[in-house]
Amino acid sequence: MNLGKMFADSCSTYKDNRALVYENSRITFSEMDRAVNSLANRLKSMGIGKGDKAALMLPNTPEFPITYFACQKLGAVAVTLNVMSTSHELNTSSTTATRRRSSPRPSRRAASRRSGTGSPRAGTSC
Repeated sequence: MNLGKMFADSCSTYKDNRALVYENSRITFSEMDRAVNSLANRLKSMGIGKGDKAALMLPNTPEFPITYFACQKLGAVAVTLNVMSTSHELNTSSTTATRRRSSPRPSRRAASRRSGTGSPRAGTSC
């Protein structure tokens, strides 16, 4: 069993339970599942698929697990990069990982948009 399958199983089992708590936001498994599916479809339309490497450089916000699980859903390899890395460290990491796409930090404005349920929407741009 892989993490993508485990996440899907958790979303089915715990639909209305909290999956994430971030600042004043509470995100249920069903809300997270919708955000992951939406981003996975967007990444797929950009050509990301099984075996591709996607660099994720995101802080500890809801966008990180949403993006990570979207990659897992597609079978892509999420190459996580530290937001505190220096340019030299990032160059070394990106050369080593030979990434296909990167996921820079979304703007706080995009990250703070709210859905009708009060949960942040994934605002990751690739």
